[in-house]
Amino acid sequence: MSSIIQITGKLPHHLQNKWIDQVQDLKIQKHPTIDDLIAFVEKAARSANDVIYKSLKTNQCTKATILVSSFQPTQSPKKQQYPPCKLCDAQHSLFRCDIFRNMTVQERLDHVNHNNNCSNCLRRGHNNSQQVRMRACE
Repeated sequence: MSSIIQITGKLPHHLQNKWIDQVQDLKIQKHPTIDDLIAFVEKAARSANDVIYKSLKTNQCTKATILVSSFQPTQSPKKQQYPPCKLCDAQHSLFRCDIFRNMTVQERLDHVNHNNNCSNCLRRGHNNSQQVRMRACE
């Protein structure tokens, strides 16, 4: 049981709260097991990565962003210009491309390597091979 608590402590706070709610329901039937926690995390991961319904979650976040941004100074932020996406020719970064996101991991790796994209930030123009231990590109 203590290992379940330790693992749960590593989850984001919103998932910790959802897990606590689920544990309350499970306690009626049995004590939660590591398999219950694994099933919970897998379901949360599928939900977070759902291609179809992800836009609904993004729209909900937009309202909060508008509220927060209304307290910011009224300078208009400079919109970052992206070169055309190599996969769909739209003006967005590679990690926002639906075609790229729907590729398998191996296909994404092949695309990144073939197009000389950075393996860390996915942008072109620099290589991450010298920055293997760094978290952010320069």
